[in-house]
Amino acid sequence: LAYSPDGKRLAIGSLDWVSGAPGVQVWSTAKGTLLWEGLRNYSALDLTFSPSAKQLAVATGGTVIFDAATGKELASPS
Repeated sequence: LAYSPDGKRLAIGSLDWVSGAPGVQVWSTAKGTLLWEGLRNYSALDLTFSPSAKQLAVATGGTVIFDAATGKELASPS
């Protein structure tokens, strides 16, 4: 679990890569609604938001960087 520094989002990581479940889900803390999910078939080993709360880094064996608001993948291991 990781809360964004501004308190607006909660990121939840999953280790259940076998079932095809999303490795990460990001929720709105104000509304309790799912904002986005990603990394199907990957385990999220660790999660952290940037100090600005604009990006989310997810460790999967490598590191994947997402736009925290949209879920757009910004960088991934090559």
